[in-house]
Amino acid sequence: MVESTCQGIYECQYDYIMTGMREVGINSMNVMFKLENLKARGSKIWISCGALRKDEGVLKYPPGNNYLSGITVTFTCKPEYFIHGDQQRTCVNGTWTQGWWVWCRSRTAEYALKWLTGISVSLIFVLICAAIFFGCYTRRKGLNPDSNFPVNRSLAKSKPGVASPKGTRKSERTTVAEKPVQLSQPSTSIDSSGPNIRPKPPSSSGTVYYSHSRRIYSETSA
Repeated sequence: MVESTCQGIYECQYDYIMTGMREVGINSMNVMFKLENLKARGSKIWISCGALRKDEGVLKYPPGNNYLSGITVTFTCKPEYFIHGDQQRTCVNGTWTQGWWVWCRSRTAEYALKWLTGISVSLIFVLICAAIFFGCYTRRKGLNPDSNFPVNRSLAKSKPGVASPKGTRKSERTTVAEKPVQLSQPSTSIDSSGPNIRPKPPSSSGTVYYSHSRRIYSETSA
């Protein structure tokens, strides 16, 4: 009866026999079970991961510096700060999991850096566009060195009388008046020193030749 109740524990059997009370023996047996558990936990080696560094404005939970394996630490920031880095780290076999150290930045500095970044990116974009435009303009200027407007000027030169492109003055017209030119009759004299040469037939008397005028267009650029 005593052995079956105490399950072979000497302290339980002793108290059971000495007091004659089964409850006292069972209580002694439970105390011995707890003691054995404490011995097992005490003999187990626990490795600490050590303390986690935190900067100004950083809060961590649970607080402390001696963290054992299996514990997860959570970081937060005060209301007037922005948090940066990994917000959770776990202790595994004496080593913290990989991650960035947590640090906090004030809201004023955070907003100022965001504005500065946006302005810098915008300026860089504008400079890139300006460089591309200047490169295209330089290349076009090199291909057409004689004119700033190669297309419009070529059209104006090939087609007289066409209106000048925008930004240049209108073509000035100069007309040469038609003037009659009367040709004198050739001489019919015969050279006596030479052989008999028939004189050239005179041209029809009174014939008048006209030189047809041409319109000359002179274009001046603005």
